[in-house]
Amino acid sequence: MLIDGHEIESSLARERLWDELVSLENISEWSALEECVSTDSTVLDPASSYVCKHHNGLHGVDATVHVADFRAGQCLALRTETPMADLLETIELHDHLTGSRLTYSVDATSASFGPAATVWLHRHVVFVCEKLNQFANRELV
Repeated sequence: MLIDGHEIESSLARERLWDELVSLENISEWSALEECVSTDSTVLDPASSYVCKHHNGLHGVDATVHVADFRAGQCLALRTETPMADLLETIELHDHLTGSRLTYSVDATSASFGPAATVWLHRHVVFVCEKLNQFANRELV
C-alpha cells in the first residue's frame, strides 16, 4: 500500500478551480487519465464510471474509473482500476487567501507490490502532482 499527499496553492477561486477540475474535457490536463468515455455528460458525475486510458508519463493502460466521492466545490475522489494497481485519488478544495488550496491524496493497492509496482506508483504520484500544480496555477482567459 502507498499513501501519499500534497498541497497546492492556486490564485484561482475555489469555485472556478472546481468547475475546471470536473470538466471531462480537462481531465488529461490535471490527471493521469486520457480519453475518458462518457455516455452523455461533459463533466464528472457523482457515482458514475468511465473507461479511460491511464498514462503516467511512461506508458498507457486501460483503466476503469469510478467517482467515489463528489461534494460539489469541495471534494472529488476517483477510484481507478489499472492492471498495475488500484488507486483512490482524492482532491479537496479550500478557500485560501485570495485563491484556493488543493489537497491531493492517493491511496494505492497492488496485488503485485514489488520494485516494478513501487516505481510505477511513485512515478504516478510525481506525474499527477506536477500536472495538478500546472493546472491549478495556469492563467485562464
